[in-house]
Amino acid sequence: MKFPLQLTIKMIKTQKTYQNPSYTEGYPQHYFIEIKLDLSIHYGFMTDLTDFHHHKKYLKSAQPFYDMLDKDLSNSQLKESNTLLFFHGWNGEFISRLSGYVNSFDRHYIEDKTLDRTISIIWHKGNLGYSASREKTKEFSEKLMNDFIKLTHFLNAGNEAQSSANKCHLLCYSMGNYFFQHIFQQLGTNKKLFNQIILAAPDLDSDVFETGKGFENLPKIADKVTILRHRGDRLLGISKLILKRNRLGRNGLTNFTDLAGIQTIDVTGIGITEGLKDKITHHLYFYKNQHAVDIIRQQLKGGS
Repeated sequence: MKFPLQLTIKMIKTQKTYQNPSYTEGYPQHYFIEIKLDLSIHYGFMTDLTDFHHHKKYLKSAQPFYDMLDKDLSNSQLKESNTLLFFHGWNGEFISRLSGYVNSFDRHYIEDKTLDRTISIIWHKGNLGYSASREKTKEFSEKLMNDFIKLTHFLNAGNEAQSSANKCHLLCYSMGNYFFQHIFQQLGTNKKLFNQIILAAPDLDSDVFETGKGFENLPKIADKVTILRHRGDRLLGISKLILKRNRLGRNGLTNFTDLAGIQTIDVTGIGITEGLKDKITHHLYFYKNQHAVDIIRQQLKGGS
């Protein structure tokens, strides 16, 4: 099997150049599947995260992406391997914001070996406003459904000999939670897909775990579901005003009974937050607040 020439990559931590991944042990640590406003889907990986304009490398089709990922996972068969699947929030497709997310993952989780790789689901809202973007995620979820099923197959049972050693986690941020909700509702499965699911600043209705609301069966596909909320989240406060419904990431769960496998962690007023924007909005803490980052790291390591 031959890979495109652009698969000559520069590894983030070592700054060492690796040649064709099919012949070496060098693999990217950050992959992505990208869906654009016209519903076209693109595949690739991220290299130099300090270069905002050239850090994404596109592949010609899905097959090289899955071939690379399959070989990457096979290369990890002698040790436990941890992969994070990430759904970003509204405006998260912008290069500076996306680079901030992935740089944070690299610094907080890759370097200390909590994770071996991340796979970002990048979605483009274009000039759509808040409400129109929410509606667009429904189309995105239908288009990405096959890729999501294929991804979870690769990460969980693509190779039965490796499946127990390959752990897959899910992190959804802000409106990315709503995107994933649509995907989950189409899955129609209660089979375990993830070890840890983390819903950070979720822009979801507070009753989403109640019967018929969308996520009542979510705990069945993971070892544990963790909700991170901030009672002073101003952006979710605006969402509440627009939708006229309590938000899970601000108001918390409506009903705390019969929610086995779910924990809520209130990050209000804890730790020191980087950057003026999060100090104002209290919405970016999942990668701007070191205490929140430590909580996420603990969950990814299977902590309580």
